[in-house]
Amino acid sequence: MKTKTYRLLTMIPFVEPILRMQGNSRALMCSQMMGREEIMKPIEEYIKTHPDEVITDNILNKILSASKNK
Repeated sequence: MKTKTYRLLTMIPFVEPILRMQGNSRALMCSQMMGREEIMKPIEEYIKTHPDEVITDNILNKILSASKNK
């Protein structure tokens, strides 16, 4: 989801819970996850190719599953 669209949608009070239920909320990562290079490398590559995208839970799952299948 584009950053501008995500910001506009989250300003509407009832939309954020709907985004969470659909898995389109902003993905949160813990510091232990960020310390592991095999997890962060595909995420950093995605961020470089899609700089204006918000990494949601759904996108993060796709990135991590694609990196495991390689």
